[in-house]
Order: sequence, then structure tokens, then C-alpha cells
Amino acid sequence: MNTLRYIYLLAVTVLLAASCREEKLKTYSGDNYIHFSYMKDRSPQKIEFNFATEAPLATSAEVNAEMSLWGYLLDKDVKIDVSTVDELTTGSKDKDYFLPTNSVFKKGLAKDFYKFEVRRKKELLETDYTVALHLDSAEGCICEPKEFSIVIVHITDRVSEPVWWKQSIASRLGPYYDIKYRLFIIFMNGKILKNLDEYSGIQFADIVSAFKKRWKEEWAKGNWKYYCEDGETPMYETIK
Repeated sequence: MNTLRYIYLLAVTVLLAASCREEKLKTYSGDNYIHFSYMKDRSPQKIEFNFATEAPLATSAEVNAEMSLWGYLLDKDVKIDVSTVDELTTGSKDKDYFLPTNSVFKKGLAKDFYKFEVRRKKELLETDYTVALHLDSAEGCICEPKEFSIVIVHITDRVSEPVWWKQSIASRLGPYYDIKYRLFIIFMNGKILKNLDEYSGIQFADIVSAFKKRWKEEWAKGNWKYYCEDGETPMYETIK
């Protein structure tokens, strides 16, 4: 099969598929369809929300699940009802997450967001749960395609060793521990360093010294009580 014939057949196939979908949803009749937006590979939407990097100093945050409209733009806000799929949800409602009762898909938009609140667990790095949202109804609209009526949201509080940790300028921080890095982010007022280019060796050494001093002060107050593997050595002592 030559290249031009292949391209032609591929184009016809795509157009037929689109036509079948439109006929199935009957958008020509004036109906409007609302669903959760899908991923680039046309799989149901999945969201990863990491407190450690997206809201490092917050105990709660807002997650946005994108919704899409097929049909005509709305001339008024449409009330949206969403529930959770219990068998796919590991978080506790009204404890780990909170669903609003007044959500709408705003008029004049082709895409909007369903927004809900998530909470971080008290102990650092222990937040790890899933919320599966189901689009139940959209006033005056049809919630289809059904395969896009669910969005999976994974909430974590997870860090990993940054590439700059092993640079000589950061050597005074000592060996890497997830909790050490997490506390360093808190000390830096939530600033996530992608590199250390903005600091001289002396400047970053001063930051590390101040971080160790702060940790010792928090330790004396009964906070930031983290030990090394031996269970006896305070972790702040690994900072030089």
C-alpha cells in the first residue's frame, strides 16, 4: 500500500469514528454532554497531588478535576453533583477530603473544574490515599460518555532525593533522608530548589547552619523528633 493511499484511509477512518461518536451522543439534536476530561491517550483522567511539592506548608489544599462540555456553550451556570466510588476510594470523607455542595459548570466555557478540598495527615510523609470521583448529574445536561464519568485522584506527601543533594556545595547537609529533606523544605518556607545556582558555597553553608540551628530549637520544644537508623542519634546531628 503506498503512502498516499494509507494516509487517505487513515483520514477516512478517523472521520468515521468521530461521526459515529457524534451520532451516538446526538449532539446534532441540541443536547449538551458533560464529562471529566480524559488523558492524552484517551484514558480516564488521573490526578497526582503531592503536598510535599505542591502545597509544602499547607495542611489542606484544593484539587481541580477538569470537566469538558460537548455541544453548545451554556447560557447559564449548570449545577454539578459528584459523589465518590467507595470501592475505589481509600480516603475518609469529611476527614481526608471534603466534597462541596454548590459546584457548577460555568456558562460560556468549554472546560471547567470540579474543585474539592483534601487534607494532609498530621505526621509528615504519611499522607497516601485515593479519592475516586463520580460525576452523577449536571442539571439540564447528559453525563456521558460513561467511561469518562470517573476521575481518580491520588493524594500523597512524598519527596525524593533532589539531584543537587550530592553536590559538594550541599555536602554539609550530610546523608539524605526523606524526612530531613522535608524539614529542609519547611525551613525554606516551602521553596523547592531545582538547583543551587543562585547560591555561593558560603551562602549555602550559612543556610545549612541556620537549618541545623532551627532543628535543634524545634527538638528542644518537642518537635521534629527524628532519629537515625540506630534509633538513638538525633538526625540533626548528621548535619555538619
